Amino acid sequence: MSNDREANRQQMEEEKRAYLVEEPRGEPLPDLTQMGVDEGSYVETPDGGEAIVVGDEELAERLQAEGLTVTDAPAGHFANEAGVDIWVDEEGTARVTKEEEEAEE
Repeated sequence: MSNDREANRQQMEEEKRAYLVEEPRGEPLPDLTQMGVDEGSYVETPDGGEAIVVGDEELAERLQAEGLTVTDAPAGHFANEAGVDIWVDEEGTARVTKEEEEAEE
């Protein structure tokens, strides 16, 4: 039974509502790791810019209070140099995969 709970917990950690955080003036994003943004959250946008995809509503609200533009992430695939892939479905739910995990499968 505890294995089922653990699997459910892991699935919840991997699938979250996604918010796209962008610098409003088109400048590079500041280092937000101090505010709890994981380095794997930094992604390239389809237009070649930089954004952060976060799955924590409270964190998204704090970043918005800092003057960053926060929107629901559009459906699509976001990737970064750290080998993190973020897939956002039509409902706005994000699924995060890392290269190491894909290699094991």
